[in-house]
Amino acid sequence: MKRDVLRKVFVILLVVLSVLVYASKFTPELFKQLAGAKNKIPTIPIPAYERFVLPNGMVCYIAQDKRLPIVEIKGYVRYGILNETPEIAGISAFMLDLMNSATKNRDEFTLAEEKELKGVSISFFAQPDYYQISASALSDDVEALFELLSDELRNPEFRADNFARKQQEYMQSFAQAKTQEQPMARRYFYTAIYGENHPYSFSTNYALLSKVMPTLTPDIVEEFYSKVIVPDRIVLAIAGDFEIEELKNLLLKYFGDWKSPESERFELPKIEHTPPYGKVFVLDRPTSTQAYLMMGYEFFDHRFPERIAFLMANRVYGSGMFNCRLMKSLRTEKGYVYGVSSSMQLYELGGEYYVTTSVKYDAVADTIRSIIEEMKAIKSGEKAIGEDELFEVINLYNAQFPDAYKDTISILDSVVLNAEIRGRSPNYVNEFIQAYNALDAKTANEVFSKYSYPEKFVVVLVGQKDKIVQNLEANGYTNYEVIEFGK
Repeated sequence: MKRDVLRKVFVILLVVLSVLVYASKFTPELFKQLAGAKNKIPTIPIPAYERFVLPNGMVCYIAQDKRLPIVEIKGYVRYGILNETPEIAGISAFMLDLMNSATKNRDEFTLAEEKELKGVSISFFAQPDYYQISASALSDDVEALFELLSDELRNPEFRADNFARKQQEYMQSFAQAKTQEQPMARRYFYTAIYGENHPYSFSTNYALLSKVMPTLTPDIVEEFYSKVIVPDRIVLAIAGDFEIEELKNLLLKYFGDWKSPESERFELPKIEHTPPYGKVFVLDRPTSTQAYLMMGYEFFDHRFPERIAFLMANRVYGSGMFNCRLMKSLRTEKGYVYGVSSSMQLYELGGEYYVTTSVKYDAVADTIRSIIEEMKAIKSGEKAIGEDELFEVINLYNAQFPDAYKDTISILDSVVLNAEIRGRSPNYVNEFIQAYNALDAKTANEVFSKYSYPEKFVVVLVGQKDKIVQNLEANGYTNYEVIEFGK
């Protein structure tokens, strides 16, 4: 009964905090308030932690935090979707779902019931370069947390009755995604910039996923699992209310005898692909009331040395905030869009840079042109980034950035991701803060000018094809391809 009351209290606290955070979402007034006053340069306090390596190579970062009676785990399994090939595209997410559903010791119902009764939460996620682990429980149930996490990681049951049902659920989700604006756009965008044989394009290639899913069998999934879920690829961040030596004993008890197989070193795939630069893809979706636009190109990997300077310069160009160049042009001055933003994602085998928005049909071509012209204006120096613009971006970042690191597990998770997965300093989060605060407008302009490529934009438009094509042709766009709805 006591545990149930505690759980309810924590749920209520989380709901209240979520409401408060939601209530403070960005408005023009809040933006002016945060950007107007000079904010203090933040420092993220790295907690004291111990790096504990099990005999099988599994790495654990352990930090004690007795402020709340909870234990939280964040973790990574190296390589993630990079393990996939076109023949087994999508197997990662499917495998992780099955792992979190049933084990050889607990069927689907028993596992779900035990997690609920003991207040244990476990989730797995497939990401481009790693699989993510997230788990938590009250500190009174810390042993149950590790027992259940160990069971799911070490003893998944792929021959359970839910295998066929899960396959059908995935097929239904793929069919639905083929009809929705953003998934439709992402499918053609990522295939265009990475190529259909690159693992980074698999998760959004719903035609490929629909072809592969029915061919997966328990044997295929189990063979894949045995190669990719191994202890020497796993890194955990563990924070909470516990005694460190007792926690280490639990790790040894539930993971210590798990053997890492003798296997060949993982080789990153080598895939060559030239994107169709300058091409416009028009995806027909007859029910769309406006066009959804995604345009961009392939970018650098996470080792990109100028990533921090480019990030800040890009926020001047297209942060999505009210003062960025794209919002000023497309929303404030022209009234074409409600919101527009530009982003970059940097991975192990490359990355992507893209701009997204939704736009009225009669403004499609001019929106594309304006996005390119605003980039060229910075690149050429015609409308160079000013010190005042850069100050607003950095000042606002100083106000917002610490919000992602308010608890011990979030900070420890950052330490693990940077030190173990990205090969950076454990204190990278503070080095990042110092680096962007030391940036000046001259450097921001130089970096953005050097690493922005307006001539490379691949454009994907989703909406009523006739209206989109009419606007494109009226404005001189001829290099486009129409893809019928449902293809």
